[in-house]
Amino acid sequence: MWLVIAAAFAISGQQQDSGQDRTISREATEVESIEVTGRRLEDAARDFARSVDDRPPLGTLPGRWAKPLCISVAHFRAPWGQYVSDGVGRRAAEVGLDVGGPGCRTNVLIVGAEDGARMADSLIRADRRRFRDRVDHSSKDLFDLERFRTSDAPVRWWHITYPRSIDEGVLMGGRSLNSPDASAPVMAVRAPSLIRPTLRYDIETVTVVIDLSKTARTSMAALTDYVAMVVLTQIDPYRAPMAHPSVLNVFEEPDLYPEGMTDWDIDYMHAVYDADLNRNSVAGHRAEVTRALTERRRQRSSEDVSLGED
Repeated sequence: MWLVIAAAFAISGQQQDSGQDRTISREATEVESIEVTGRRLEDAARDFARSVDDRPPLGTLPGRWAKPLCISVAHFRAPWGQYVSDGVGRRAAEVGLDVGGPGCRTNVLIVGAEDGARMADSLIRADRRRFRDRVDHSSKDLFDLERFRTSDAPVRWWHITYPRSIDEGVLMGGRSLNSPDASAPVMAVRAPSLIRPTLRYDIETVTVVIDLSKTARTSMAALTDYVAMVVLTQIDPYRAPMAHPSVLNVFEEPDLYPEGMTDWDIDYMHAVYDADLNRNSVAGHRAEVTRALTERRRQRSSEDVSLGED
């Protein structure tokens, strides 16, 4: 919020004594306007991004979706499974992503369970490659996988990201040397640069497990938006509660977020997909997202002022 003090007055008194009469004259002196700011918008945007951003796998950069989402929801009673699927798909469309139709190959798996840890363990045992792909550094390490498996969180998630050439989108990740079909990829770099990356990182799959025994106080709108946030962006599952109003706080304060995402959540989600991720470092990527988030917050503030004037 910007508070503008237009002018300040300096009062000088000139006192003259003439017997019993006393006269006081006051003159107003105009000085330059003074701007008082509570908190810089850029700092607030940076704090939000720093609070939610997850650490990408070793040696990689943050990822985002570049292909259509194919969403499957399991173990929800009708009509809530379709409600969750539609809600996540709607948020994906808002940031410009496509959603596949019937018959597409699932890359977003959302599973409800009465025991989240047991379900996570079952999924890992049934399809370990969904959590530890053969593409190098496409997921977090075994320590993080164990935390995913044994967590007591109401919602847990696991991303797989693939490195692709930044121009053509060709998969460039090397296969693990422990794999019998290991092969060394060959990449032609057209314009080598120490500043602009030659690779981008695309989210390939995400698995979300919802422990329904711990979400009773959460509205379905808020739960769906929470899931949409962790599907579309790489959120730190072990972050501290947010200082900003965010649906990511819904399990700590369920009564405050009955309708789901806040303006901050929506703007951050858009910023991730608006940002020009052309930096060679994690810090550089965060700076680009912060810049995009700042612009969206500034635009929203301007629109709010315009509506107020109308």
